[in-house]
Amino acid sequence: MRNIYSLFFALLLIMLCQCRNKEALVISNDSNGSIYYFYSPAPYVRPIDSLFLGGLQLKKLDTLSYNGRIPPKTIMELPLFGSWEKLIDEEYGGKITFFFFSVPTLRNHTWNEIVNRQLYESKKTFTSEDLKKLNWKIGYP
Repeated sequence: MRNIYSLFFALLLIMLCQCRNKEALVISNDSNGSIYYFYSPAPYVRPIDSLFLGGLQLKKLDTLSYNGRIPPKTIMELPLFGSWEKLIDEEYGGKITFFFFSVPTLRNHTWNEIVNRQLYESKKTFTSEDLKKLNWKIGYP
């Protein structure tokens, strides 16, 4: 029975390792303030994108619990099961756009305002080839 548990555990570890993304995509926040990010196949902020930020159309940041925050002077690996290259090339039509938001923007504006006025600090669009050339590291600002 013990051997069966050991075998099951080993197979589970192998499966989990294969699901992990092969290219680790990271964002380096080189600014002096925290930033929030999300990524999208669209080159503009859409109403549905609030789902990536925890439903901001209903809440502002002070009541929001979202893990897309990157503290200042920090490098963060973006979690993804599977391949970033496959996501970009096969599911996103060849391009991925990253949007960066400041804490004051998210605290002081509703999601509708952010969408209507495109109130992001920065946006960066990449192909998988672009990210390969950058060694899968996106710098902010």
